[in-house]
Amino acid sequence: SRYEGFPMALLEAMACGVPCVTYDCPFGPRSMITNMRNGILVEEGDKKEMVDKINYLIENEKNRKKIGTNARKYVLQYSQKNIMDKWNILFNNCLTITS
Repeated sequence: SRYEGFPMALLEAMACGVPCVTYDCPFGPRSMITNMRNGILVEEGDKKEMVDKINYLIENEKNRKKIGTNARKYVLQYSQKNIMDKWNILFNNCLTITS
């Protein structure tokens, strides 16, 4: 998707340790991926670069595993516990303000 603000399929793949290659579209992936650290960003529409980066991962096991591991670590910030803690802080702050 070119305009998906928070691409769940990307996040789910990263949670499984998949080293993702995605187009650097105006919204979404670039806010989730640090290029060559927890995924790979490719210039939007550059099919040759997309193929090159996928081949790069196929041919470089060490980097493929490192990117996949970093992706898995990245998504931990979206765990149910972390998100629920943030909601609790928000609600508690709201209650404090209105009291």
